[in-house]
Amino acid sequence: MRSMATPTAEQIVPPDAPAVDGLRFRHYAGDQDIPGLVHLWNAAYRADDVELVWTEESMRVVLAHPTNHDPARDMIVAESGDRIVGIGTAHWFIRSGEYQAEIDGAVHPEFRHRGIGCAILRWSERHAREVATENGADPRWLSTWKNDSQLGDIAMLQQEGYSAVRYFFEMERDLAVPIPAARLPKGLVITPVRDQDERRVFDAENEAFRDHWGHREFVDADFERQVAAPEHDTSLWQVAWDGDQVVGAVTVWIYPEENQTLGVNRAWLERVSVRRRWRRRGVARALIAAAMRATRERGLSTAALGVDTQNPTGALGLYEGLGFTVHKRGSAWQKAFELGAR
Repeated sequence: MRSMATPTAEQIVPPDAPAVDGLRFRHYAGDQDIPGLVHLWNAAYRADDVELVWTEESMRVVLAHPTNHDPARDMIVAESGDRIVGIGTAHWFIRSGEYQAEIDGAVHPEFRHRGIGCAILRWSERHAREVATENGADPRWLSTWKNDSQLGDIAMLQQEGYSAVRYFFEMERDLAVPIPAARLPKGLVITPVRDQDERRVFDAENEAFRDHWGHREFVDADFERQVAAPEHDTSLWQVAWDGDQVVGAVTVWIYPEENQTLGVNRAWLERVSVRRRWRRRGVARALIAAAMRATRERGLSTAALGVDTQNPTGALGLYEGLGFTVHKRGSAWQKAFELGAR
């Protein structure tokens, strides 16, 4: 896939770049890079059995509405000839009160085991330290996320001093299996999401997730990215109300390109939340059951969601009780952030 880089893309010379003929590094050059980046990420994910599929439109939205990230500055692109063969990204967030630099990256399967991934990772770390210094931050961690199937990435992280600190499941449920009856507590109702209510639901989710490990505050850019996403459709969302108060929500997303590419017929229950005041009353169970019924009626055959295995609100047990089983596993990885390191 052609990268279509422009001469204005600033070149990068990592000190530990491998000696690979024709290999060069640069910053992100703008929208003309998107086709090449989509091809790269999807090839890397297929090789590592990661069930995520990018489209050009979805990537364009993400890059147009970044959170604590400047694509033109905070990305490193590796090229060979006219192909993008590697990518690294850096963001920063305050999670649970601690400054974290979050990095991610990928190398095309045809270019692995040549030191490209390590050069990208080390550049991302150095760049994250520079940004932290400019922000006057007191950083704690370099962080990233990997599926258990990304064995090469995990080996590299371990080599570079990262440790797994938290474990997660992706879970699925066959919607052909009967869905249990589950009702909301008296006085609560589920109503369709109106356009003018979506921000209120978003803010309520933010509040609910403050109790979760690694939470960061949702900001305007996150909401803008949500409503601009090509798959944005609130018609399957299940939101419980107590008068004019949002109680909890299950936001359902369907990714047609992903389903077609992977040969599945799946809907994601992307966020399941209940505000603290209404917990332990069966709200989440009722909302998930309603979401599964609505999804099945739409013609989907599988429901999926992600969960922190140590979730403090008992989410894992709830999902297992509703018939979800583990499909994939993943981990959050961290490394102590040292401003003076290489």
